[in-house]
Amino acid sequence: MSRIGNLPVSLPPGVQVAVAGDTVTVTGKLGTLTHRVPSPLRVVVDAAKAQVRVERPDDERQTRALHGLLRNLIANMAHGVAQGYSKAVQVVGVGYGAKLQGRTLVIEAGYSHPVEMPVPETLKVD
Repeated sequence: MSRIGNLPVSLPPGVQVAVAGDTVTVTGKLGTLTHRVPSPLRVVVDAAKAQVRVERPDDERQTRALHGLLRNLIANMAHGVAQGYSKAVQVVGVGYGAKLQGRTLVIEAGYSHPVEMPVPETLKVD
């Protein structure tokens, strides 16, 4: 019995999930993500409850492993198109620091000189 795979994925507001053949597509305000569904598994979308469930036909070892994996991948896709990915980093200590100068991140991390890293246009740094 898969504890993770049996949990339904709650969809955030503004996120739609479509299943076409063996492909699941998740669309939100930040974009669209697709993933291929492995053959023994089935994805069921309940639009009334704004939930997605992953069902498996048998208890084979490989099917059980894919069941929880696919459920988490769909949950991560839904989170990604709704809120995006973020990473919070704390720079703590004497002599350590980070600041943003235009589109360049300047990090003072104990070297004799500050390290400058250009920030790609697709990233947002605060």
